[in-house]
Order: sequence, then structure tokens, then C-alpha cells
Amino acid sequence: MPSLRRAFVRRAWSCAFAAAAVVAALPAYAAARKEACIAANESGQELRATGKLAEARVRFSLCEASTCPAQLREDCATRLRDVDAVMPSVVFLAKDQGGNDLGKVSVRVDGSELRTPIDGRALQVDPGQHTFHFDGEGGAAMETTFIIREGEKERRETVTLGASVMPVHEADAGAPLRTVGVVAASAGVAGLVVGTVLAFVAKSTYSGAEAHCTGAGSAMACGQAGHAGSQTAETQATAATAALIAGGVLAAAGVTLYFVAPKSHGAWLQLSARPGGGAVDIRLAW
Repeated sequence: MPSLRRAFVRRAWSCAFAAAAVVAALPAYAAARKEACIAANESGQELRATGKLAEARVRFSLCEASTCPAQLREDCATRLRDVDAVMPSVVFLAKDQGGNDLGKVSVRVDGSELRTPIDGRALQVDPGQHTFHFDGEGGAAMETTFIIREGEKERRETVTLGASVMPVHEADAGAPLRTVGVVAASAGVAGLVVGTVLAFVAKSTYSGAEAHCTGAGSAMACGQAGHAGSQTAETQATAATAALIAGGVLAAAGVTLYFVAPKSHGAWLQLSARPGGGAVDIRLAW
């Protein structure tokens, strides 16, 4: 029993110390919380002054929380109502070229990756100039710019989405000639390599044949092996010359065919869209 009593006393003292620590920390926590509420109110006012209403709304919502001082909560609640009163909103209606409503269309604002579905509900946007990019099914898309004014509520804008870029006609009359040119140039390079190798082989064979000969110039006398080697060297040299000439001709012809072949040309049809209507854009390239 005495041991149980001592354990109980130690636990009681531990709880008392913990409670005292919490009580001692409460003023510091309250002060820090008050500073955070004040900072949220001040930053919200700065954002409101620069037209960043969406971010200002978030700040005023923070300092309106029940953990903030009552007077500060009232001030933030008033400022929050002021922001809500002037926050603009837009309702987008997405249609196709025939004027039919489109489903599964999303919008991105000012290059953001966040996609908001166009479903008939109002989209809140800060006042100012904004670029809206719309994406629909099948690659249909459009981009347009609106100036949104402070206090505009549920502004209605109809956007007409056109088809994506489609190739109408594309031809490349020079492709066959360029292919022939590449093949010919490749064969020419191969011929030059073979001719060079044969030339070195012929020189080596001739040098070997000279080892079976005596004398020099017109007085040179060669044995049977020397004559055979010399004839082989001449045959190899003739083949090397033919390969070099053929390779050079083919390489030159291939390069010429590649660069004189007609360049590709084509035409593209694009149905581009703008608010209130569409347009056909035809582009040619050679």
C-alpha cells in the first residue's frame, strides 16, 4: 500500500506540473494567435487594395475565426462582406459552330494548370484583364481575353469552340528524289572506301612483287613470282581506280539530287473560334 500511495502522489505531481506548464503557456499562445489574426487582417487589406480579392477573402476569413479577438473578428467580417460584394464572377456558355451547347468543357485562367469545368455555375475572378483558355472534346479549343470589372456579378459570355487544326492536303514531291539521293550518296561513299582500300592493297602487292625482281628501271628482271605479283597489283589498281571514280560520281549525284529535289508543301485548314462567332484559317507552307 505505501508503494501505491507513493506512485499515486508522483502521478498527481506530474499532472500538476503539466497543468501548470499549460497554464503558463496560454498567455504566449494567445499573444501569438492575436498577432496572427492581426497579420491576416493587415495582409487582407493590402491584397484588397491591389485588386487581389480572392486572396484577400482568404485572409479575412482567417481573422474572422472564433480564436481571434472579438473586435478584430467584427472588423474582418465587415471587410469580408465588402470583398464578397465586389468580387466579380463570370458565367461561361460553351457552344459549337452550330450554336449547340457543349458539355465537358473546361477553362484555365491566365495559364494556370487548374481546370474548372464549364457547368453553368459562376466563376469568381479577380478584377482586371484575364486570358481564358477553353478545352473541349476532340481537341476543340479556343483562347480569348476579357477585362473583368469589379462588382460585375454573373457576367454572361458565350464562347464558340472550333475544330483543332486538320491537314487538308499535304504532298512532298521531292521525297522520292531525296531518297534516291541518299541511297546514291551512300553507295558513293562505300565506293570511295572500297577504292581506297584496294589502292592500299595494290601498293602492298606491288611492293611484294618487287622483292622477286632484280635491277631497276628498264633493266629490272623479275622471276615468275614477281611477274604474277605485278599483274595482280595492276588488276587491283585498276579496280581501285574504277571504284574511286564510281564512288565519286555516285556521291556527287546523290548530294545533287538531295538538294535540288522539290521541298515539301502542304495546306492546313483550321477552324478558329472567337466570342460570338468563328472563322476559317487556311495556311500554306512550302
